[in-house]
Amino acid sequence: MTIATAWSTEPDPRLAFETAYLQLRAKLSGDASLLLAFHTERYPAAELLAAVRELPPGVRVHATSSCAAVMTEEGFHGVDGRALGLWGLRDPEGAFGVGIASLQPDPGRAAVQALEQALAEAGRPGEAPHMVWISAAPGSEEAVLAGIREVLGNSVPVLGGTAGDNEGTGRWSVLTRETAGDDAVAISVLYSSHRMSSSFQSGYSPTEKRGHITAAAGRVLQQIDGRPAAEVYNEWTGGMISSMLGGGNLVTMTSFAPLGRVAGTVERIAYYQLSHLDAVTEDGGLSLFTEVHAGEDIWLMTGSRESLVSRAARVTSAALELDSVERSDVLGALVVYCAGCLRTVMDDMPRVVSGLNASLGGKPFLGGFTYGEQGCVVGRESVHGNLMVSSIVFSR
Repeated sequence: MTIATAWSTEPDPRLAFETAYLQLRAKLSGDASLLLAFHTERYPAAELLAAVRELPPGVRVHATSSCAAVMTEEGFHGVDGRALGLWGLRDPEGAFGVGIASLQPDPGRAAVQALEQALAEAGRPGEAPHMVWISAAPGSEEAVLAGIREVLGNSVPVLGGTAGDNEGTGRWSVLTRETAGDDAVAISVLYSSHRMSSSFQSGYSPTEKRGHITAAAGRVLQQIDGRPAAEVYNEWTGGMISSMLGGGNLVTMTSFAPLGRVAGTVERIAYYQLSHLDAVTEDGGLSLFTEVHAGEDIWLMTGSRESLVSRAARVTSAALELDSVERSDVLGALVVYCAGCLRTVMDDMPRVVSGLNASLGGKPFLGGFTYGEQGCVVGRESVHGNLMVSSIVFSR
């Protein structure tokens, strides 16, 4: 198995892709078995689709849009919101498949359709993949994960990130060799000849502020301990959203104070699934970017600029530690980093890259900046969260 990355900020989309792929192919000493890509909206999916269709038919392709930039072991890349990053895996002994489906009218069913396409393309009937990589338009991530569980159960780790754009204006996309869409889900299944280790964490810690969700509907947290959720959150944060209790967008002001639920534990250490706040609703609830459910416990979380800078490297290091992987055996990695965190620590992104290089021993990695992150804590089902980091590390 060989892994390599390439990138471009060339203004012309076709030239950017063709140049980057030639570099990637040279590093791999041949075509990729699986080609994963992150690109910003400045490289329209339709133009990239035309480019990937010219690749040899054996190259499986899965791409999704990233917010503002991409990152590789060579640095943080983005010029005027324009960037393309390619990650190639050459593994003649492995098997890979990619599928895509429109999310409408049933996101769960769409996930099943895309997954079944990917499994068929991989050609390993009756054998569960070692890992699943997903990309979807924002808004239906929980339904997509439920669709995958319907087919594979909870035994296969599912990781990935929600498609993003530069300004939150709906200019996101996902694409495969088959098609591209702004309201679709793409799914890749990986049967690798080498080991894959994963980790899914945030750069936030729980505070002592904790409550019980007594009313919720989808992505609206209505009540905590029988009181309007916005009122409780405002008290927990010392009046942070006082000016917004009548309604208003909370995304920017609450980046360091999301809400969290326990997603699982490893050696008695709790790992939290985060929810980023969107807005205050008319009845005093909080709209979020994840679903929540009555009966769950919820914590006020806290983070700092430094914790967000260092977290990506900690997540990849955790993936190595969980499977006792030596750094010298690392072949490469994929990293999904929340776009909200990116905007908060933009000036420090070179330090994020440096930390990842130290964690991974300088091996190739590709990172994208997403509007939601998917992953799992060891032994638990895969979940959707916000303001998080998800990673896969490939090793001998």
